[in-house]
Amino acid sequence: PLGTEFASKEIAEGIIPKILEKLMKNRGKIKKKLKTTEDPEKKRLLNAEQWALKIMANAFYGHMGYPRAKIYDLDIANTVTYCGRYFIHETKKIIEEEIGYKVVYGDTDSVFVETGEDDLEKLREIGEQISKTVSDRLPGIMTLEFEKIFKRFLPLTKKRYMAWSFSSGMNGWEENIEMKGIETVRRDWCELVSDTTKKIIEIVLKENNVKDAVDYFRGVVKSLVKSEVPVKKLVITKNMTKQPKSYAGIQPHIELVKKMQTRNPAEAPGIGDRVSYVIIKGTGLLSKRAEDPVYVMEKGLEIDSNYYIENQILPPLERIFNALGISKSELLGNGKQTLLSDIINNNNHKETKEIPITDLKGFICKNCQKTYSHVPLTGFCECGGEIVFSSSKGMAASVVCK
Repeated sequence: PLGTEFASKEIAEGIIPKILEKLMKNRGKIKKKLKTTEDPEKKRLLNAEQWALKIMANAFYGHMGYPRAKIYDLDIANTVTYCGRYFIHETKKIIEEEIGYKVVYGDTDSVFVETGEDDLEKLREIGEQISKTVSDRLPGIMTLEFEKIFKRFLPLTKKRYMAWSFSSGMNGWEENIEMKGIETVRRDWCELVSDTTKKIIEIVLKENNVKDAVDYFRGVVKSLVKSEVPVKKLVITKNMTKQPKSYAGIQPHIELVKKMQTRNPAEAPGIGDRVSYVIIKGTGLLSKRAEDPVYVMEKGLEIDSNYYIENQILPPLERIFNALGISKSELLGNGKQTLLSDIINNNNHKETKEIPITDLKGFICKNCQKTYSHVPLTGFCECGGEIVFSSSKGMAASVVCK
């Protein structure tokens, strides 16, 4: 379609087509085995093998488009991408104009079709009929294969979606929550983030209940502010790859290692070790507030709930709720006063008349809860709120020296 000319297979079959054909045939055999295998471990290995073959085949395109590659050929690379777009459009055209169904999403080598049908067996028949029709219309170019059914599908952005999928297996239909381009596990996320994200995705897809998903999120926020979440679920882990003094910037896990070396050099983490930490409340820099989880539990230190809400829980979930038409302000409090502020005001910063100086932690704004190590020269927060004393027992108007 782009105008690039290739010799036909009858004249001369190139080395690369031979390799690609072998890779794709092997992948097809493995995918067939995958459908008839019941053992979870064997399925995991077969899936990894077919995925590896797919990546190897796809790598040829990248290699051809890289100027320093041994077999660099930009015409071939451009033809690959152009043909991909062309055949996706042709497939969409056939499905919508000749078969009569709507294509709701298309990717490099797949199309998602909306049928309006709920019965899984009828959906399988429709899928196989579409596959046969498209394959017959484009003989020798592509073979469309019915793969799975999405009972619910939520696209977030291009190449990012989540779906409740059903695939035909040895024991009938097997369901699965499928995600593409969506992370539920990251090294710099605590366990609570992964658990909450998975649960909310499940509520949205399986129960089709956005209100319950929002309520669940708010429940997690309340538990965080009330210090009801176990410390082990708030632990963040990072590797220390060199001596603490060799790090140029200030990083939480490195600042913690420095503290641990001062407390007990023999038990402090070394190079190559994974350093686990949580963020505690305080007026200092965030990196300086990283603390050993065991030390936190032994000393009864207070977790910085605001950090976990704003920097851990919200970022991955905000993208999902945005796709559902729910903004951050609505998620946190119906677009008016945020739920986060309501919770902090009602549960975590109850004002007392006075506190002993030994409990003093710093200063806090009564309005927005911003913390300070020193009172601003104006005597007021940048939001205009009144600055009062802060302690583990709450806010106070005065301090008692004993």
